Amino acid sequence: VGRDRFQPDGGFFDETARFEFTRTSPESPFSLTSRWNGGTLRTDRVDLVEPDSAQLMAYEGQYISDELAAMYRFRVADGKLLLRVNNLGWVPLDPTVQDEFVPGIRQNHDNRVFTFTRNEKNQITEMSVKLWRVKGVSFAKGQTTE
Repeated sequence: VGRDRFQPDGGFFDETARFEFTRTSPESPFSLTSRWNGGTLRTDRVDLVEPDSAQLMAYEGQYISDELAAMYRFRVADGKLLLRVNNLGWVPLDPTVQDEFVPGIRQNHDNRVFTFTRNEKNQITEMSVKLWRVKGVSFAKGQTTE
């Protein structure tokens, strides 16, 4: 369609769909705006992270939600952050952006996003979970796991 504008060729997309890449200045990264029959969605570039084992250690610990009466445990093994919910098995997590992880083995029904919060001393104090429409369920960090 144009230099920074594209129209998908059939498939999954609505026939009115258009994609446009824009930037606020020549030095800034591109943003992608998707437009379709009455809808618009803008997405910005993100910086993916690959924390090493030492950096992952900051996330280790028990996180407790009084609201859900649940405990999530995080630990590091073989260079991966692992999650254990209550007494279920350990699940590997993959990093996405800074302080955010998703299950390493994705399934259609599992789109959880784990986001960690840091205090003014850069220490992790809290974790929240997003799952479908549920957002902002907070877990306070407690003691370190075994």
